[in-house]
Amino acid sequence: MKLHSLLPALLVFPLSLIAAENENVPADSLSENLSAVPEKKIPPSIEPALPETASAWGFFLNPNAGTLGLGIDAGYEINEYLKIRGHYGYMSLSYSNEYKDIDYSGKLENKHNAGVFVDVHPFGGVFRVSAGCLFADPKILADAKMRSNSTYEIGDDSYTAYGDMRYSADYSWKNVQPYLGIGWSSDGSGDRSFYFSVDIGVAYLDRGRLGTGFSGSGYVEDNHGNRYYANDSADWSGFDADIRRELKSVTDFLDDLPVYPVIQIGFGFRF
Repeated sequence: MKLHSLLPALLVFPLSLIAAENENVPADSLSENLSAVPEKKIPPSIEPALPETASAWGFFLNPNAGTLGLGIDAGYEINEYLKIRGHYGYMSLSYSNEYKDIDYSGKLENKHNAGVFVDVHPFGGVFRVSAGCLFADPKILADAKMRSNSTYEIGDDSYTAYGDMRYSADYSWKNVQPYLGIGWSSDGSGDRSFYFSVDIGVAYLDRGRLGTGFSGSGYVEDNHGNRYYANDSADWSGFDADIRRELKSVTDFLDDLPVYPVIQIGFGFRF
C-alpha cells in the first residue's frame, strides 16, 4: 500500500473508535459529567454606594435684630410645614436733650424679652404664619432734672425750684403679650446651610399704666405760694397733678396704641 493511501486510513480509524464508544455511553452519565463541570461564576456588578440623604429637618439657630432689640431664636423643624421656636432679646434705647433749663432724658426699654412661637408654612415653602406669646416688660422712661432757682411753666401755673430735684415718669404695659405675624426665610428647601429671615408682626399690648416720681433735695413753689417737697408723695400730689395734665396728650396716644410692632431681621443656620 502506498503512503498516500495509508494516511487517510490512519485518521479515520481513531475517529470511528471514539464514535463507537460514545454510542455505548448512557445519556444519564453524560448529563452527570456535564453537571460536574464547574460553572464559571460571574461576579455581580459593583456599584458605588450612594450616601444616605440626611434628614432635611432639625434644629436651627437664628441671631436677629429689630424692634425687640438684639436677639436669638432657636427652634426645631418638625417638617416642611411646621416649626416651633423660642426667642430671647434685649433692647434699650436712650435719648437726652436740654430745653428751657430742663435736662431731659428718655429711654425705650424692652429688656430680657422672651417668646414662644409656632411657625406654619402653609405651602411648604419660604412663607410662614407665626403665632405665639411674648413675655416682656416694654416701657418708656422719662426724666427731667430741675435746676435750682429756675422757674418753669407747667399747665396754667408757674413753679420755681429751690434745690436740685428730678421728676420722672414711666409708662409700662403688661408683661404677657399675644403675638401674631408673618415671615419669610430662604430655608424653605430644608438644606443644611445658612439662611436669611424676616419677621413682621404685632404684640397685643392692652392699656398701659403711668407712674411718676419726684426726688431730690428741696421743693418747688407755685405762683400761689404752695410748696411741694421732693421725696414726699403725699405733699407733692398737687404738683404731680399738673404734670400729669401736661402729659395727658402723650398718655392718651399710648393708651390708644393697641399693639407693639415687631420687625426682626436675622441670619441663621440649620444643623
